[in-house]
Amino acid sequence: LNYEVLALQAGQLFFKKQDEKFGCLVEYFCYSPNPQSSQQNDLSSQITKFNVVLDNAIKRSLDVIGENQVWVPLSGGLDSRLVLSKLKEHGCQNLFSFSYGAIRNFEARTARRIAKMLDVPWVMIPAELGEARQLSLNKIRMDYENFAYGFSSIPAYTEFQVFYHASKHKIIPKGAFIVNGQTGDFISGGHIPEQLFKLGNVGNENEKREVLLNYILDKHFSMWTQLKTEENLEFISLQIERELVSKNNHLDNISNLIRQYESFEWRERQAKIVVHGQRCYDFFGYNWTLPLWDSEIINYFEKLPFDQKYQQAFFRAYLKSYNYKGVFRTLSAKPENWRWFQLWIVLIAQVVGILLGIEAKKYFYKKMLFFGFSRFQYELFGKVAYMKNVKNLRNMISLSLIDFLERQRLFQSKNKFMKKYWNH
Repeated sequence: LNYEVLALQAGQLFFKKQDEKFGCLVEYFCYSPNPQSSQQNDLSSQITKFNVVLDNAIKRSLDVIGENQVWVPLSGGLDSRLVLSKLKEHGCQNLFSFSYGAIRNFEARTARRIAKMLDVPWVMIPAELGEARQLSLNKIRMDYENFAYGFSSIPAYTEFQVFYHASKHKIIPKGAFIVNGQTGDFISGGHIPEQLFKLGNVGNENEKREVLLNYILDKHFSMWTQLKTEENLEFISLQIERELVSKNNHLDNISNLIRQYESFEWRERQAKIVVHGQRCYDFFGYNWTLPLWDSEIINYFEKLPFDQKYQQAFFRAYLKSYNYKGVFRTLSAKPENWRWFQLWIVLIAQVVGILLGIEAKKYFYKKMLFFGFSRFQYELFGKVAYMKNVKNLRNMISLSLIDFLERQRLFQSKNKFMKKYWNH
C-alpha cells in the first residue's frame, strides 16, 4: 500500500486515498493500563460491577452467535471455565465443550468434571501420533502456513492437529462458533512480573529500565539460547525501547513500569501470538468470538489498581464469589507432564541428579518432555529435530519458528545459523 508502511500493529489503521501519495497511519487503540482511584470501591461492590460488565460481554457474543452451535475448548484453567459457566448461565443453546491432547491428561480430567457439573456435553479429541507425523509433511499444513502467516507472526500450531481431526471426522460441524477463554489471565493481571511489582523504590530510573528490559528479553526473546548474544540482546533492547508507549514513559515508578510491560505484551505477544491463533479456526471453517477481549472488560481492567491485578487478586476473588454450580470451589488443576506409567522418568531423573548434578537432571527432563503429554505437538516437527536441538530450544514454538522460516525460504538452509543449529 505504501513504501513507508511495512506492517500494521494491533490498534492501528492506515488510510490512503487513491490520489494520495503517502496516506495516514492512525492509532485508534493502545492497551495502556491507567489505574483509577474510582475503582477502589469495597470488594463486594467491585464484584457486582464486574459481573455486570462480564454479563454484557457474554450477551454481545451470544448476539453474534445466534442459533449456531457453540464449542468451548475446556482446559483445567480458570478462563475457559468462566466462559463456559457464563454461557450456560445465560441459556446458550447448542452448547458443547471439548478437550484435546493425550488421553486422560490432567487438564482433560478436570475439564470432564467441570462439564459434568455444568451439565454441558463434553468431547475428548484425542491426539493421534500417527496423524501428527503425517501432518508434518502434508500439503494441508503448507496451505495453513500460507493462510495464517501474518508477516509479523508465524502460524500457531497448538491446536492445528486438533481442528484438523475435528474437521476431518466431523466432530465439530463447519460454521460452529469456537468460544475460548483467551486471554483472561493476561487481562486480569496474571502476567504482571513479580520482579517489577516488588521493585518498590529500589534503584534509579536507568536501573529500573534495565530490570524491565531484562525481564522482557528473558520472557519473550529466549526461543533459542545460542542466539542470546550480547550483540543481539543490545539490538533487541533498542527495538523494545522504541515500542514503549509515549505517554508516561518515565520508568521511575512502579505504575509506569507495569504499564509499559503490559502494553508491550499486549501488542507483541497477545495480539501477534495468542489472538492470531484464531486463524486456525478460520482455516478449518469455524467462526469464533473472544468474549474476554470485549472492550468493556478491557476498559474495566485498564482502570483497576495494580495491587488488585497482581497475581489476579481481584479476578480470583470474583471467581470464588461467583462459583457457578460450584465449579470454582477449586481454582486450578495440578499440572502433570507424564502419564502414570511414565513415572519411571521421575525416578531416573532423581538418580541422574544425585550422580551428575542438577543441570544434568534438568537436561534429562527436557529430553523426556518429547514423550510427555505434549508429544502430539512436538511430533509435527519430528523426534530427530527435537532431540538434536533440545539443548538450545525453549519449547514447541522454537521448532515451529525455525521450521517455518526454512519452509518459507526466509531462512535459507545455507545460512550459517541453519547449518549450525537446525538439524531436521
